Amino acid sequence: MEPFEIANAHDFRVFCIAVPRQLLPADFCERPRLTLSVTEAGQALSRTIAGYAELCLSSQTPSDIANLLGRHIVDLISHSLEILAGASAERVTPPVLLMMMMDHIDRHSADTNLSAATLAQKFHCSERYIHKLFAGTGRSVGEHINDRRIAACTRDLLDNPRKRKIAEIAFAAGFQDISHFNRLFKRINGTAPREFRREMLARSPHLESSVGFQ
Repeated sequence: MEPFEIANAHDFRVFCIAVPRQLLPADFCERPRLTLSVTEAGQALSRTIAGYAELCLSSQTPSDIANLLGRHIVDLISHSLEILAGASAERVTPPVLLMMMMDHIDRHSADTNLSAATLAQKFHCSERYIHKLFAGTGRSVGEHINDRRIAACTRDLLDNPRKRKIAEIAFAAGFQDISHFNRLFKRINGTAPREFRREMLARSPHLESSVGFQ
């Protein structure tokens, strides 16, 4: 490791990960410096690795789970050169690629154009391959996207003092059809959005005066 200095006015954490050379591809060590922050794919990869590292270090994470996470970290690092080079994503180990796609969905669920087609363009692979990856999760690409959008709407509906209309919340989350949103919300939460908000207010009467029921 080269000596370095960090000048940053904000709180941050640094993870130093030591990986046995024999676990990495033969040509990996020929790359003297690997800068992930310069590309969006690299930044997504960094966040995923950091998230796994935090879980590994958590005192509440069972040792067998920590070992599994450690193997995933090595797998992600091993494929980082291909990911950053924009190589065909179909060459990347499926669990790694799937995790990167799900991270992308989490961060861009409000994008109304988000779909299997845009994921295929983003990760340099075919739509058919993407559908195959997500089939292993038991849910389609669209279902994953809608799940993240409904989760965002649920959080906003719980944030009562903002006085936002239900339709406004739905459109901001990426939905374009309010009827479709209402059906999905009820299917996932067991109640329609308006009733959901009323139930929340019934539990916290002091918020009622600051919220409309539009």
